[in-house]
Amino acid sequence: MPTINVLYWNLQDFGNDPQGYKGNYAPLCDFITAVTALAQADIICIQELKQPAINQGYLQLLHRALNSLGAPRNNWYYDWIKGAIRDDNDAFGNPLAVSPYATANDLAWDVAHHEGYALFWNQNIAKFMMQAAAPVAPTATPLILTPNTQSGWVRTIANNPAAGVFYGIAVPAGGISVPIMGGSYILPTGTMAPAGTAIMSGGMVVLAAGATSGGQIMLNPGDVIPAGTTIGAGGIELNDPVYAGFYGLNPVVVPGNFQLTDPLTLPAGGGLVVPQHSLSLVLTGRAVANNGNSVNFDPMGPNTWPYLDFTRSAAHVAAFAGPRRPAFCTIDVNRQNPVIGPAHGPADKLVPIIMYHAPSALAAATAGMSQASTSRPLYQAFDSNANTWINNTHAVLGGDFNAPLTPGVGAYADFTNPFGPTPGDGSGANCNTRVNHPAPAMPMGAMPRDNPLNKSTVQLRTSPVGGGVPINTINPNDYRRLAIDNVFYRGFAPAQAPAIPGNNELYDLLLAVTNAAVVGANIPPAFIFNFLSTGTLNNNLPAYNHAIGQGPPVPAPPATPGILNINASLTNMLLHGFFADPPLPGVVAWPAAFGMVPPPARRAAEFIRLCVSDHLPVIFQMIL
Repeated sequence: MPTINVLYWNLQDFGNDPQGYKGNYAPLCDFITAVTALAQADIICIQELKQPAINQGYLQLLHRALNSLGAPRNNWYYDWIKGAIRDDNDAFGNPLAVSPYATANDLAWDVAHHEGYALFWNQNIAKFMMQAAAPVAPTATPLILTPNTQSGWVRTIANNPAAGVFYGIAVPAGGISVPIMGGSYILPTGTMAPAGTAIMSGGMVVLAAGATSGGQIMLNPGDVIPAGTTIGAGGIELNDPVYAGFYGLNPVVVPGNFQLTDPLTLPAGGGLVVPQHSLSLVLTGRAVANNGNSVNFDPMGPNTWPYLDFTRSAAHVAAFAGPRRPAFCTIDVNRQNPVIGPAHGPADKLVPIIMYHAPSALAAATAGMSQASTSRPLYQAFDSNANTWINNTHAVLGGDFNAPLTPGVGAYADFTNPFGPTPGDGSGANCNTRVNHPAPAMPMGAMPRDNPLNKSTVQLRTSPVGGGVPINTINPNDYRRLAIDNVFYRGFAPAQAPAIPGNNELYDLLLAVTNAAVVGANIPPAFIFNFLSTGTLNNNLPAYNHAIGQGPPVPAPPATPGILNINASLTNMLLHGFFADPPLPGVVAWPAAFGMVPPPARRAAEFIRLCVSDHLPVIFQMIL
């Protein structure tokens, strides 16, 4: 059974750097890559994507950093999309966004915060295949399907200086397909067949059971690579002379060093393995009845899917064009061997993955959540083989909802109520909630939103909005202030969606940068030190050198937002690569020139808040 980890992360203002502390974005992209490796993420859903990230090449930087990971996590693709339907008009007053809203020209960076979304995935068809963005159907004529080109165009791995390509290239028009010629796939040198099963092609043994290949082996569409096979370091490649001839590479479909958990039937010749567009905005959802409640979803019967309006952060006003709305992709999971029963069909294999950044004002946030709970991809997936939407079994929707975690009531209940009507609440999306911890034991009357293990934002003051007093305590949990990042999932049994890591789906970056000795949770010191190589933090270094007696007197260091003692933070970054005491090897006290030094938890929170993001990443694991 493939294990697929989805990482949801609100990366604050990704693309902007008004204060200069993200510098040229290389340190931040390397830091994100370190988290991706520790979380063993296969899919990354980024919120708060800003337009400069496209113009300045920051997504390409992240792409290159991810592809530097060791195999099998070194085969990344990405796509991005604007967050809203555009609401402007041409010179004659005609709307520039036109039904069925299927192209990038119909979209805009949303009117409230000018945001969009980005999607990265590690290509491995032994786990899943990313599907092409679902075609768009106008609600008046739902049988007419228009190809979906809303996204920015999928980019693939490439680093070919001779061709002038250093970061990545747009996939060919129509995407990457399996060559139809014989020998469509190349099994790499060093592949090891499982002990009890040979690898066959055309009825012939091409690699004996338990044997290791001494050279490349050609395979054909329809050949089956058995579970337990360990793929050689080069990965399984498409035998694509055009692509390889122009760009100097063969597309890898299963990365090297990966051991198959399920048999893999190699896709047919002409079959799409990488789409040209993978992301789409959610346009439609469950219909609304006369009483204002959403119509129940009927898993057995027909359902209607009108256009959805969403709310803006400035006011509790819903509109179709302008507000930010969810985005989604769909994966086809390689589920070949169920424990009992027949092989899995499309309804069990197609999994929509939805991301949403709700408005910041609470009334608009809860209204946006309620609308998101009716999103069509939460109930149906597009089956490209049948060219139609189908009622599917599994779906995942996550993001920053800007509404405190309060299961069972309000907008959260719209997700978790069953499909059928619940008195007083209307119908629900029949989802479970991730990031809802029973521990530690909470006092009487406390809500899940009060549990520090559920809190997902990093704050330096007691009031996230409007100030408050600085937090300066030894407990890292005191810097986690709001429980607003969450994941809703439908159709997964507990064994299919286990709680991770260590029963905590929020990846606690505060602890991860506080002590490098925390095995399996720490960020390697180099990823923290690198933030001093660029940007404005290094403007403080002359004053720091003087404070430790290694330089001439200089003016006081520049004011650094949120950092109470810049010299203590620089000491940690330069000499430790993490935020902990003691400050110097062999020294048990801070230099007197540093004055009062805040505790390590405060220094860690300052670094994460200033240089990385004000949100912690959320991990959702599916085992299918």
